[in-house]
Amino acid sequence: MTAPSAPTGRRRLAAPTVAMLPRFTDSLSFLYLDVVRVLQDDTGVLAEVASDRRGRETVYLPTAALSCVLLGPGTSITARALATLARHGTTVVVTGSGGVRCYAATQPDSLTTVWLERQARSWADDNRRLAVATAMYERRFGTGSVPPGTSLAQLRGMEGQRVKAQYRLLAQQYKIGRFRRSYDPAQWDTQDPVNLALSSANTCLYGIVHAAVLALGCSPALGFVHSGNQQAFVYDIAD
Repeated sequence: MTAPSAPTGRRRLAAPTVAMLPRFTDSLSFLYLDVVRVLQDDTGVLAEVASDRRGRETVYLPTAALSCVLLGPGTSITARALATLARHGTTVVVTGSGGVRCYAATQPDSLTTVWLERQARSWADDNRRLAVATAMYERRFGTGSVPPGTSLAQLRGMEGQRVKAQYRLLAQQYKIGRFRRSYDPAQWDTQDPVNLALSSANTCLYGIVHAAVLALGCSPALGFVHSGNQQAFVYDIAD
């Protein structure tokens, strides 16, 4: 018997058997990549790294077991690789270093809309939207912290006052003096260390939450407490 040709052999290796297919319970939640080239060959999707010391190295990605791929700085991806990830139902998110910022995302057609439909129904109904916002508030500040009959506008005001009071309490506890929360990207280097730390931490948190919201198939724009912004729901969950 003659040996199969190289392309035929690769095709046979690429065809998974039932035993090779991952179970849903084995699915990886996400994979973060940076400074790599992601491409597709006859076998599958792979990440390619090239260095002067070690030369060219490749690692095949378990696309069928991935829910979300985060592409960090220095990463490029081919159209064929994107198409394969989409066929396997993998969300691809373009992020900053370490997954901190979220710049763009592609969502596969196979991604369930169950969470999006629930979010949209609750957001579109004023009573349900207020109920969700109230539940979010009480999850942060304790059950019963919202008086009956509180409107959404009043809830936003209460939240702002609680956060300001918490800042004052922590400022007194750590002897910071008169503290005022401020965020001005144009004057970043002139801000005090506490505001720099808070702004940096918030940015990290928003990026992580944004990626999670997209991976679930929800809309980042349909917020319950926040509104009028493409990241309104991101701010809700981050809070």
